Amino acid sequence: VLGGIFWLGAVNVSWSTFRTHTADVKTVAPQSVVPAPVLSSPPTMEASVGRDISFPIALDATDGVPARSIITVRGLPKGSKLSSGRPCDETGWNLKPDEIGDLHLVLPNNARGEAKLIVQLVAVDGAVITDTTTFLEILTNSADTKVEPTQTPVLGEHGKAVEEEN
Repeated sequence: VLGGIFWLGAVNVSWSTFRTHTADVKTVAPQSVVPAPVLSSPPTMEASVGRDISFPIALDATDGVPARSIITVRGLPKGSKLSSGRPCDETGWNLKPDEIGDLHLVLPNNARGEAKLIVQLVAVDGAVITDTTTFLEILTNSADTKVEPTQTPVLGEHGKAVEEEN
């Protein structure tokens, strides 16, 4: 019976407690999310002394790179040179983000062993934004490595060495 009364409109029910005021509702667009920059370089590289090799460094998500940021390379063997940028000390180099394309490394002739290269994107206030590491194995040229032939001396009387006759 009650349903019929509502349906016929005999009772006017106020729905004010359920009203929504769309005029007061503001639509806020979600803030755009800027991805954090990502710096990458090969995990390992081999380089011969005195030779020019490619040193691929990539910077992705550049929209998130703060203005005037630099890329630093630390741990280079003393005397190393990169094809772009400028040296910052005996084992470091600074580059602008737009200087890393087609980057080349030249090792000095006296470089030996291994080097741990730390590549960092650094903000103007000195904060490290992102970094990566490359382990560099330094190969010597065959001309740089001289192997002296060894001779076993011929021992004569009383254990003294004597010259062999040919």
